[in-house]
Amino acid sequence: MKVVIDISPLQTGHKTRGIGIYTRELSQGLRKVDKINSYILTTRPHQVKQVSLIHYPYFDLFFHTLPIQKRTRTVVTIHDVIPLIFPLWFKPGLRGRFHLFLQKLALKKVDAVITDSHNSKTDIVKYLKVPADKIHVVHLAVSSEFTKIPSSRQTQKVRSKYHLPDKYFLYVGDINPHKNLPRLLEAFKNVVNIHPQLNLVLVSRALSRPISEANYIKSQITDLDLTKQVKLLTTVPLDPLKDLVTIYAAAEAYIQPSLYEGFGLPVLEAMTAGTPVVCAAVSSLPEIYNHAVVTIDPHSIHSIASGMNQILQLNKTERQNLIDKAKLQAAKFDWKKTALETIKIYQQAIND
Repeated sequence: MKVVIDISPLQTGHKTRGIGIYTRELSQGLRKVDKINSYILTTRPHQVKQVSLIHYPYFDLFFHTLPIQKRTRTVVTIHDVIPLIFPLWFKPGLRGRFHLFLQKLALKKVDAVITDSHNSKTDIVKYLKVPADKIHVVHLAVSSEFTKIPSSRQTQKVRSKYHLPDKYFLYVGDINPHKNLPRLLEAFKNVVNIHPQLNLVLVSRALSRPISEANYIKSQITDLDLTKQVKLLTTVPLDPLKDLVTIYAAAEAYIQPSLYEGFGLPVLEAMTAGTPVVCAAVSSLPEIYNHAVVTIDPHSIHSIASGMNQILQLNKTERQNLIDKAKLQAAKFDWKKTALETIKIYQQAIND
C-alpha cells in the first residue's frame, strides 16, 4: 500500500494549531507502527503517481481544499464543523459559500471520512450530509512530552523566562467566540475577589494579532481591572514542547470554558501533564475527560467561577485523586493507537 499524505497544514498558520499537530503526529505515528506500507508526505499529492490512496488530514469549509476529480482512493479528516454550528460568528461571504458548495460536492466522492469524536460525527452527518457509515471516529492523542515531569530547575527557568505568577489558572488555545473567553474573564473576576493572589495565564498566538477578538479580550481585561492578574503569552513555542509542558505542569489548574469543541486537545494535554482540569460539559469534551475533571456550564458565569473555586478548595488528597484519575483516563489516548486505527481505515477504503 502506497499512501500519500497531504501535509499542507504544516506550511500554513495551521502548523501551530490542532490541525498541524494532528498532521505531524499522525504522519510520524504511521511511519513508526507500519514497516510494510510506504508513506509519502507532500504538499502536492496530485503530482505523485501510482499511489494506493491519498489522505487529506484537514477539511476547510470555506476554502476549496478537496479535489472534486478523484484519481485514486481518497480519505479526508474533518475535525469539526463549528463554523456551520455558529454561523453568526463565522460568516463565509459569497466566495466562502461557493467553496462550501464545492467541498460538499467533493465529499460525495471520497471513500472514507475520519473525525476526532462521536460528537463531530453526528455534526458531519447533520451539516454536510455525509452518510454515517462512511464516517470513522478516531480520537486524537498528545505528544509523549506531556508525560515527562519537568525538573524543578526547568520549572524555575520557565517561570523566569515568561514571568509566570506563583499561582495561576491556565488556558491554552485559540480565541474564537466559541472559546468563550469573555465569560471566563467575568468568572475569573469573581474568583479573584475571593482569592486575590490568583492569576490567569492565557496562552494564544492569536492574542498578538490585530483582530477584533484579541482587541475585545484586551479591552475587557482593562475594563474588569484585571491587567495585573491576567497574563498573555503569545510566543510559547510548540517545537520543542518543553516550555509549554512546563507551563501546564506549573499551573494550579487548567480551564476549558468552550461553548463547543470538536475534540479539545488542551484538556487532554493538561490531564496528561498532571494538571487538574475545570472543563465545560458540552459537545465532544465528555468523551475525553470521562468524569476525571470538575465540570461547568459554559453558558453560566456563576458555574465557571464555581468550578474554579471548587478546584481551589480541594485538599491535598482530593487534588491528587483527581490528578490520578485524569492521568488514567488520558492514558487511553495514544498516537500509536490512532495510527493503527487509521491504517485499518486505509485498508478498508482500498478493499471496498
